[in-house]
Formats: sequence, C-alpha cells, structure tokens
Amino acid sequence: MRIIRFKDERGGLFWGIPEDEGIERARIIEGDLFSGHPGDRVARVSRLVAPVVPANIYAVGFNYRRHADETETAYPEEPEIFMKPTTSVVGPGDPVLLPLAGPDEVDYEGELAVIIGRTGKKSVA
Repeated sequence: MRIIRFKDERGGLFWGIPEDEGIERARIIEGDLFSGHPGDRVARVSRLVAPVVPANIYAVGFNYRRHADETETAYPEEPEIFMKPTTSVVGPGDPVLLPLAGPDEVDYEGELAVIIGRTGKKSVA
C-alpha cells in the first residue's frame, strides 16, 4: 500500500492513500499512521510534503572508506555520529536551501532513512 503525506487545497496536513496514479486525490487515514485506517474522506492533493516529521536526525559520518578517501581524511577509529537539524528535511520538489555562510561547502550524498513504527527490544521509552 502506498502512503503519502500531503496538504489539501485548504492547507490541511494529512496522511493518505492515493486514489489515482497522478496523486490528485487521496483517501485520508483516520487516526494514527500506524494504527489508523483509511476513512471515507477523500481530499484533493494540493502538494506532497516530506514523508517524515523526525524529532531528531542522527547521522553517521565516514561510515565507508571510499568517502574518507574522496575527502582525503584519515579513517576514524569509530564512525562519527552527529546530528542534523530537522529543518533539513524537505519534501518532493522542495528547494534545498544552501547556507549563506558557506554555500560552496555543501556536499551531496544519498541518505537512507529507517522508520521503526514500534518500540524495539530493550528500548528506552
């Protein structure tokens, strides 16, 4: 099942299931994303937005040797853990804003996100 996060023409923000290939309309998911269900309400999709709303974004730097080689950086003893601002998440087609202080210092690379929909084993709640 394909699930999208979108704004309707009034600016309302919803999770939904597309009704068509062009994603012009979506059936709104009622309740929580993980325990909710598609309701009877269908809304016009005005704009797709970022599929996640993270509380925090943790990243791992230099977790593969090729990246360290590209930047001519020594291999770290352990992966470097750092945080990214939640404002760095953008939706489909949204512009990626570069910082005024160093627009030429921005590097590109693919990112992988994993979303766990329930508490894991030995997790701190």
